[in-house]
Amino acid sequence: AVTALPGFLSVASETVGDLESSGKSALHLFGVYDGHGGSEVANFCKERLHGALIEELEAEMREGDRGEDECSWQRQWERAFVACFNKVDAEIGGVEPRNLRCENAAVEVGGRGNDESSARAAPEAAPADAVGSTAVVAVVGSSQIIVSNCGDS
Repeated sequence: AVTALPGFLSVASETVGDLESSGKSALHLFGVYDGHGGSEVANFCKERLHGALIEELEAEMREGDRGEDECSWQRQWERAFVACFNKVDAEIGGVEPRNLRCENAAVEVGGRGNDESSARAAPEAAPADAVGSTAVVAVVGSSQIIVSNCGDS
């Protein structure tokens, strides 16, 4: 399953590491979900993952500065993606998100000046017996590309 959501979220420019401009940055989301054992979980991810990401990113922004250095926006995205993957995994499996860890979650950030590599109602949970999905998601802004994956994709 594939997702392409132009303008899925508008955030403060510093949220994506653009410290030179003020105001809002439009972000675009692209996702590829590789279902195994059927397409149900991949389709669930297609419909739900971006909403979960918005929820988790908004939670990160509410918590504010944790006394981190100038790269704190990158850590916010890392925490938001890991929490997002955990949340969707829990929704599929019918368990509490705080009890899960996405062991293979990774986030990479790249773009100008960086040397380091609409919340919707959740659709019905997909059956979790012997099915699953990996995910590769890219959030593209005017100055950064943030890529994350979960699973073996």
